[in-house]
Amino acid sequence: MSEADISKKSDIINALSENLPYTYKGYSVNFTEPDPNDCGVQHPEFIIKGNVNPLVFIHTFDEYLTEQLGTADADNISTIQWLVFSEHRLLSLVSGRFFVDGLNCSEKVAKIKYYPHEVKLYYDCF
Repeated sequence: MSEADISKKSDIINALSENLPYTYKGYSVNFTEPDPNDCGVQHPEFIIKGNVNPLVFIHTFDEYLTEQLGTADADNISTIQWLVFSEHRLLSLVSGRFFVDGLNCSEKVAKIKYYPHEVKLYYDCF
């Protein structure tokens, strides 16, 4: 979401909670609260009344990058930061396509699409 619209996050979650069906194609749409004994995992839980707790996350793109990589400042990523990024998370960020990009997220993603020269040199050593 845009920075201007992120204030609507709780309204959107509430609307989903009140209007989503309890199941979809036989799967529960409702999830438990994060389980502290299972690394905070939320498990599907069938219910038959009340509001659902959908497993939906809403972020600004900078919040999402920070959650995935630890930074949203794609212009100032140090070599050390590059080396400790999860390759799986980088791949998930750069491999998808944008069909609609009203927030210009593709510009930020383009900055992390390829390893910088210093990082390539490090990986060439192995």
